[in-house]
Amino acid sequence: VQKIRERINEEDGSAYHPDSLSDDKITLDTEGTRIVLTGLKKGVSQVPAALRKRLARRFSIIGEEHKFKVCIDGNPVEITDRDYFRKLQYLWYYGEESKKFVEWCSGSGKLENHEKRDEKVPIEEGEASYLITGWIGTAVKPSDLKDGEDNLNKIIIMVRGKLAQEDILEDFTEGGLYTKYLIGEIHADFLDHDDLDDIATSNRQEIIKNDPRYTALRIWVKEELRHIKNQWTGLRNEGAEEEARQIPAIDKWMNTLGADTREKAKEMFGKIAQLPMEEDQRKDLYQYSALAFENLMHKDRLSELENLSPENIQELARIFASQAEIEAAYYYKIVDQRLSVIKGLERMVEENTIERMIQNYLAENLWLLDPSWERAADAIHVEERVATAFKNINDRLTDEERRGRIDIRYKKMYGHHVIIELKRPELTTNDFELMGQVEKYRTALLKALAQEGDTSESVEIICIVGEVLPEWTTPSERLRSVRSLAERSIRVILYRELIKDARAIYQDFLEKKQEAGSLCELIKNIEIESQQ
Repeated sequence: VQKIRERINEEDGSAYHPDSLSDDKITLDTEGTRIVLTGLKKGVSQVPAALRKRLARRFSIIGEEHKFKVCIDGNPVEITDRDYFRKLQYLWYYGEESKKFVEWCSGSGKLENHEKRDEKVPIEEGEASYLITGWIGTAVKPSDLKDGEDNLNKIIIMVRGKLAQEDILEDFTEGGLYTKYLIGEIHADFLDHDDLDDIATSNRQEIIKNDPRYTALRIWVKEELRHIKNQWTGLRNEGAEEEARQIPAIDKWMNTLGADTREKAKEMFGKIAQLPMEEDQRKDLYQYSALAFENLMHKDRLSELENLSPENIQELARIFASQAEIEAAYYYKIVDQRLSVIKGLERMVEENTIERMIQNYLAENLWLLDPSWERAADAIHVEERVATAFKNINDRLTDEERRGRIDIRYKKMYGHHVIIELKRPELTTNDFELMGQVEKYRTALLKALAQEGDTSESVEIICIVGEVLPEWTTPSERLRSVRSLAERSIRVILYRELIKDARAIYQDFLEKKQEAGSLCELIKNIEIESQQ
């Protein structure tokens, strides 16, 4: 290149002729042409693997059968270096000559189905046709078509062994999730007949799109995509049913359905199978869809599933008649999780777990203290002031008072402030001591809130203790003590009563739901088996 530039700048305007190589630098076993590139840019020479892929993808004539060999660092580039074929689940190939693409896919173990298609592209004027070879395939997952910076979700057009059109899919406004799985390589040498006009654009990377030959190809591709969409949907439906039935609870449930109803369930699973998501997410959606299906079946409204497309199947819950129905369907799962939390707290108390862990456990599960407290928001903006105020009080407590405490925690409910004071399970305290200590925390909290501009005085203090208070000698005396404390918004709860009451509330509901039968059993089994 440098010598060409020098000759251009010379005044005599003489032509440039490259220097001839000496015979000892020419190594050809037979007749032909050898091109050697050296001194490549640093960025290219350091990534031979990426360069190998890109060259293989741009030239289809690479390989021994075409007598066109490309080597990088002495190693030949092969067709398999395109790294397409191991990604394919379904393949459509054109003409007997293209059956080799099936063989290149066979080693991956992913190819589940292939179909030979007609290699003729009809010409509008008559019965004549152009001939093509190549293939169109679909990957298992859209993410399989992401290869570093390269996006393989396209159908390229090759002409005389060279990439001529980067992606013919760009010419279509084809909808549907199936397009996210597409990849292909169509060889259409008829686009470059010597006796016809050149069809390539000046940059040699695209084809003039209003040429009749390209128009014929585009019409043919559109028809093929329609066929592939139908085939792909059917194949994914079959595969989705099989995958869903890997969960024994789903398999058992499917066996309880009638033939027509089972077919609708199969279609529903097929729509889920089209979604680009991880397997764990797909299993969750199988579970949700089975619940929705059961709900609609009992309401004789299964026809509503026909209006769902893969794009909106994740909104499956919306087909329930009301939010109450969704809650009813999933409450079993919530209750089951809560019983696990209750068992965890019980174990912590029995094993005398580190106090801080018990305190955090309760703070994260405030529904243990009050079932209406489904969600609690930490008042992060006042947390520092509250923590500092409580620490100052702790510093002024007596040694006996400090030993008697586990910790305190501040939480903000909706317009309501809660202080949780935990006492050691083995500690005995009384009304007077409790009121004296927790009132200090109420005062500190109100001061901290006032500094933040919050003048609310709605503060509840919950004290969790291990032993009954001395005042609770009889039921009537206990009631009198409870009322006295309640006047100061103080509530005392025993650890064992907390666990017992929480378990009773949720266990009772769980047992009744289990008696209701199949739907809850389905939820439980899917949950267990999905984790195996």
